[in-house]
Amino acid sequence: MKELTELKNESLFASIGAKMRKTMFNDTFVSGRRGYHYEFDFANGFTASVSKFLAVLPPQFANNPYAQTGTHGATKNLWELALLLKGKFCYDYEVTRFDVVGYLTDDEVLEKCKKIASLPSAES
Repeated sequence: MKELTELKNESLFASIGAKMRKTMFNDTFVSGRRGYHYEFDFANGFTASVSKFLAVLPPQFANNPYAQTGTHGATKNLWELALLLKGKFCYDYEVTRFDVVGYLTDDEVLEKCKKIASLPSAES
């Protein structure tokens, strides 16, 4: 199974005002996935959920083209980002219009987070 890498330059996210929480998945026996998940909370009330994980599929799904093998881009060691507001998916902004955004490099994740940090306060 492919080796996934953590998000580089984690300190850069603090420089844009993001408070970071990080989770590592390495429990293929129980959860069936391996990888990383970050949540970046911003002062404006938004959260960026950034994930990269691969799922270990049971043998009966191995050849099913519709079975999800992880986040969008994980097989290429790339990230998926979702915009959250009060813990729920938020699609009202161009940052992630209509869906999560996948296949992002580390630098693209940082650029998306800068855009999220600059959104107007969710309270207004």
